[in-house]
Amino acid sequence: MPLAKRRAKPDRSRIDLADPGIARQWVKKLGRPREVIEAAIAKVGDNCESVRKELGVQADACAHPPAETSDTPPLDTPGKTPA
Repeated sequence: MPLAKRRAKPDRSRIDLADPGIARQWVKKLGRPREVIEAAIAKVGDNCESVRKELGVQADACAHPPAETSDTPPLDTPGKTPA
């Protein structure tokens, strides 16, 4: 019986705009239109830190990869109450 093939984990330090869902997350995370991000990738490559510096985006934009997020803060966050 053949072994099940596993999907390769994406390199989270790279920006890949091929998938429309992931592209929307990067647009939201970096706060720039897709075309601007594509131009930055063409200029400096697909490394998140390089693109972030080129776009002048704050440092934490690449700290965590894009993911499905909730607007509700965790219950254990001090000083914040869930919506």
